[in-house]
Amino acid sequence: MRYLLVLAMIVVGFASLTLRVADAPSAQAANEDQAVPKVTIAVKGDAYVDMPIWVNITFTNTGMRSENMHYPFTAYPWFTWGHDFEVMKDGKLLPKRKPVLQGGMALAMLVGGSSAPPTSPTGRLPLHILYRIDQPGTYRVRYVLRDPLSGVIEKNPDGTIRPSRITLASEWMELEVKPFTPEQRKAWQQEQLAHPPTDRGLLVGDYLPSLLASPDNAVIQPFLDALYHPDTFVQSCALKSLGYFEKETLPRELPKLIKQRGPTSLLGYALSWHRQQLQPRGSELVDILIPYLRSESPVQAEGAVTGLSFMRAYDWAAHPDIPQRIEQAMFDAVPHLRAFNNTAILNAVSCFLGSVKSDRSRSLLWEIADTPAPREQALIALCWLADPRDLPRLGNLLLTQDPAVHSLPYHLRRAYGEKAVPYLQKAKTDAPDNNVRDECARELTGAANN
Repeated sequence: MRYLLVLAMIVVGFASLTLRVADAPSAQAANEDQAVPKVTIAVKGDAYVDMPIWVNITFTNTGMRSENMHYPFTAYPWFTWGHDFEVMKDGKLLPKRKPVLQGGMALAMLVGGSSAPPTSPTGRLPLHILYRIDQPGTYRVRYVLRDPLSGVIEKNPDGTIRPSRITLASEWMELEVKPFTPEQRKAWQQEQLAHPPTDRGLLVGDYLPSLLASPDNAVIQPFLDALYHPDTFVQSCALKSLGYFEKETLPRELPKLIKQRGPTSLLGYALSWHRQQLQPRGSELVDILIPYLRSESPVQAEGAVTGLSFMRAYDWAAHPDIPQRIEQAMFDAVPHLRAFNNTAILNAVSCFLGSVKSDRSRSLLWEIADTPAPREQALIALCWLADPRDLPRLGNLLLTQDPAVHSLPYHLRRAYGEKAVPYLQKAKTDAPDNNVRDECARELTGAANN
């Protein structure tokens, strides 16, 4: 399996977002009230300034079920698969709330789904995540379902984009938002901090999103703690939620956090996603990460490898010695890292070595390729080096019965071009593995068409 450098959230069945109101039975139908698709919304209890406002959503005759609406849909708190609200105050549409730091890659899927744990509350969405309700008064709110397949895009009032085709909408609801003093908010925050849930569904589907109604230093700790939760989805939700805090929060907290509790793979990726914000503290972060290459914890070791791999690409004009320091530290740590016999760690090491064109990285990659689990990634990384001395050995591997070489034809042609063609031609007819023969044929067709 190829070692992927992006995180992916697995989404599972949720109602299709392609419902069309026009498909509903005619208004002349005998059972008109029951036949017309509609959606109703309500807010339980009072609404207060800069406090969580959860809107309950009920579908009727739409093909959708409120109990199947599990928030959060992905680790991105603002990502809602076309489910949306429009909010008006004083006759004007309010702009959408945007996180300060977004980072990472949002998924682009055609149908909605949810990665939320089964115990996450259902049938409701956080209005306070999508809009900052920071003034008391009377608001008008309606739910809309936007068709992501329409291909027609328009701008939100804040300049962001959205699908313009609305397939379902509720009536406008009046929402009276009451004042809330700083003292009241502080008391509420302290109560929340004293009683965090242990259930992961309540953690990501209620507790953390509620704290984002008014994110400040008083509530940062639960998000930092969740970065080390045993569940990777909880970790991702916490990291994306940090985007709602002031932009100074991440560069202030992340170095301190890694120093105290160690790196993880996700935090390693964060060093890439938020490079612009973290660059000013880059040399400090490198000093923190390097010792963790020799950690006895596989989680910390993988996090250090991942983080340093990304940090090597930072702008080191003011510290030109740092890339070489990172390379030397990684080379020296390879024996220790190999001793874990951990596929994730060795895949990460291979990716790093494949970015360093040197005899030492070549030698280490061939050593890692002797280990079955990370063998495929090590061979791919050797192709990245594109050293002519490796081509005969790599080409002859196509003639072996080894699943690790299934993707090799693709990488050989891209690394070596026409020089790889004789090896691909031979393997196309002589390879004992049908997958390899098919891949070679595909690459040779591509080479001929170019």
